[in-house]
Amino acid sequence: STSVRNTSPTDTYMVQSWVENADGNKSHDFVVTPPLYVSAPGNENTLRIMRVGGTPPQDRESLYYFVVKAIPSIDDSKNDSNKSVIRIAAATRMKLLVRPANLTPGLEKAPAELSFHRSGNQMEVVNPTPYYLTLTGIKVAGKNVEGILAPPKSSIRVNLPTGASNSIIFSTINDYGAITPAITAPLTHSAE
Repeated sequence: STSVRNTSPTDTYMVQSWVENADGNKSHDFVVTPPLYVSAPGNENTLRIMRVGGTPPQDRESLYYFVVKAIPSIDDSKNDSNKSVIRIAAATRMKLLVRPANLTPGLEKAPAELSFHRSGNQMEVVNPTPYYLTLTGIKVAGKNVEGILAPPKSSIRVNLPTGASNSIIFSTINDYGAITPAITAPLTHSAE
């Protein structure tokens, strides 16, 4: 369950919610109730996310996204018919991870298991753990590298800044959205 609150003192919104798979398509593995409702100024509502299908792998996390879209209402009595108005619907998209029980190593030890390999102007991030790890605050040779979502038991390649050194500094984002202390790891040359 999660709570959604309309913080506006004057505006009403239509709120629509759903779950997408990792590819960004609506998933039939989850149902969100209520999927659509009207939120008056200052209202708070509880959304329930229920898994109703699918068989996720038991040896690693599965990635989904929970989406909540707020569509502003239109009050024609408040609009001047001589003016053009743009209404924007805002959507919030959050990672939704399905984590089987008893995964090893423990999540707190997973960032130390990552390895980093340089090949030309690219870096391969190898994640042997069963967790999706969000890397942030990444620095190579004092230069920032864009954040990375490292998939479990897999690897991902990203471009390196010019003049990359032989080490990388990074933090991760934990289950509570907090940034973990920075870790320094070697950036080895790939045998390619």
